Amino acid sequence: MDPQDDLLPADLESVAGSSDSLPDSLFGLDCRCGMVGDGNIFYQPEQHGTAIQCIACDNWSHIACQRDGRASNLGNKDHFICLSAGRGALSRVGEYWYPIRLIERTGPTTAKAYQWRVEWWREIIFPADISLIPSNISLVNETEIIDSLWLKQKERQGIWLGRWKHAYEVETSEDILADPSRVPYSADVDTALSPFKDTLKLLLEQHVDELGDKVIPAKNWPERNVKSPLFSTLMPYVGSLSIIERAQISNWFDIHIGKRSKKARLAWLGYLPLAHAHMLYISQCLQRSPETECLYILEEEMFEVLTRAGKAGFFQWGLDAGHHQDGWDVYANLPPQFNQANYKGNDEDLEPGPDFIEYVPPIQAVNRELIQKPRPRPRPIKKAAVNKEPDMD
Repeated sequence: MDPQDDLLPADLESVAGSSDSLPDSLFGLDCRCGMVGDGNIFYQPEQHGTAIQCIACDNWSHIACQRDGRASNLGNKDHFICLSAGRGALSRVGEYWYPIRLIERTGPTTAKAYQWRVEWWREIIFPADISLIPSNISLVNETEIIDSLWLKQKERQGIWLGRWKHAYEVETSEDILADPSRVPYSADVDTALSPFKDTLKLLLEQHVDELGDKVIPAKNWPERNVKSPLFSTLMPYVGSLSIIERAQISNWFDIHIGKRSKKARLAWLGYLPLAHAHMLYISQCLQRSPETECLYILEEEMFEVLTRAGKAGFFQWGLDAGHHQDGWDVYANLPPQFNQANYKGNDEDLEPGPDFIEYVPPIQAVNRELIQKPRPRPRPIKKAAVNKEPDMD
């Protein structure tokens, strides 16, 4: 999709593969977001939007995860072939704009009343007085959403961006999963796994005979396909879990089962005890989303400094408004290919507007206020008059 195209899709009732066309019998969900399995079990349109079927592979995907989140605005009789990622955008919270992933457009027929179901980027750094939680899904008024403002220099200059971690900065799966203490577990993970602490402890201690009639589906694969001992076989399958969910489960396991023992990690990290924890959590029907790739595409449109981006791409964000949240440099820590130095701008293009508001760090602001206050002048000390003794001569 050309970034200059409209952000908003056609009426979702006319999109191919709407919820009305979903079969009642078994249908296979195999979405790029990681949701795989029986659609009658895993399909949750109220959270992830409607699904659409690919004519090439016959699998179903979420519209929000495909073709810029719009499935190319296909009509009821048009064919769909699954392709690229969904669509990222920006939404305003207070004074600042933050990245979101569009899920689905909802609301009455009047355009100004439309809302979007969106997912907030998980690495947003909201101010302390904002109650929104990164990675949550919520409804946002359409009037509070903008796209990357591709080629729109003046509009970019008037935007204050909030803080977030760029998609390029997000840790790789190897970085995240290698250290169980890296990602704290969530309340959902604790709720799902806490009832099974005894079972997981027995698996860690390799007391299979004490499990009784408890079903451990994770051991079926190594027992059938691997000749090595059960508890020393690496488990390669993680189902539909995202990297973050796997890291949260590992963190919970490390704290509650492994008791933060580095020696104990050698017995469960990547092995049967953790695989069973994965199975228990998957039973809660939680899935991952392709939000990182979505944000990467949005940030490429927002921050690339290339000839094709024109003057609007030449460091224009906020030049009329002021510094972004906490003085954040939005162009720092971006992929090198975003700036190939082939756009010849000039210093005049980088001049702040007359209403530019400079960010002053809190401590510096206090010091500046102290410096500006006039210091109290010391009062002159009046000396009492000394009476001279009369001359006796």
